[in-house]
Amino acid sequence: MSEKVTRVGNRIRELRTRAALSQQQLAERVGATRQTINAIELEKYLPTLELAFKLAHTFDVPIDTIFLHPDRRSSAVLDLKTFVPARDFALSRAFYREIGFHENFATTEVAEFQCGSFRFLLQNYYVQEFAASFMMQLLVADTTAWWSRLMNLDLPQRYPGIMLRAPAMQPWGLKLLYMSDPTGVLWHIAEKPAEITAHPFSSEIEP
Repeated sequence: MSEKVTRVGNRIRELRTRAALSQQQLAERVGATRQTINAIELEKYLPTLELAFKLAHTFDVPIDTIFLHPDRRSSAVLDLKTFVPARDFALSRAFYREIGFHENFATTEVAEFQCGSFRFLLQNYYVQEFAASFMMQLLVADTTAWWSRLMNLDLPQRYPGIMLRAPAMQPWGLKLLYMSDPTGVLWHIAEKPAEITAHPFSSEIEP
């Protein structure tokens, strides 16, 4: 009697589409054939551990967010994003693109922005009280380098009303650079303390 093969679900097609890669392009990046990528997407082939790690590295996500055992499919958390309000949707989109976030897609109501493997949704929706109390935190390796990069963009001249405050050590132990977007959403750009070990990621918006 042949041994039953456990089918392992995966998000390869979803991640490949989001990255705007064809099966052939993805295959070339990980050193496989297009037929292999197709078989993985159809759950007809379980990749080797080496290939699985290459796929995770290509998409810059943890390996266990790509491959899902059947017992975990119904309960596994696949993603977590917040909705950031926008008073002037077009202006906010331009602002985030300019400071280096990658816009994955956009409709008239929402746009997805990404840095490394981290993403948020910019929403064409505005309530003043909500926006005034909305905050985001971005943990980076060097706030001084970020400050230099943001100042070189001369943002306040082209986005009147935004706030930029130079990095400073806070009483609670984090060095913070404060920035507000055109809607008033406050960003805490925090420098990673030396004692904290963070998972490395490749960010398109690092200076």
